[in-house]
Amino acid sequence: MRFIIGLAIGIIIGAATSGYAQTVVGTGYLIGWDVIKDGTVICSDPFIWEGTMELECD
Repeated sequence: MRFIIGLAIGIIIGAATSGYAQTVVGTGYLIGWDVIKDGTVICSDPFIWEGTMELECD
């Protein structure tokens, strides 16, 4: 019985951690989006870091 409880707790913690890591690490590329400054396209398809609210252009 303790094994099943431990397994359930481990699965819950694993799922919660992976969901949190997605928010902290980043969400990925914004396909189809352009970064525009003063009417000029700086880059297309930027990578967004949601946790730090930053955009990364290659």
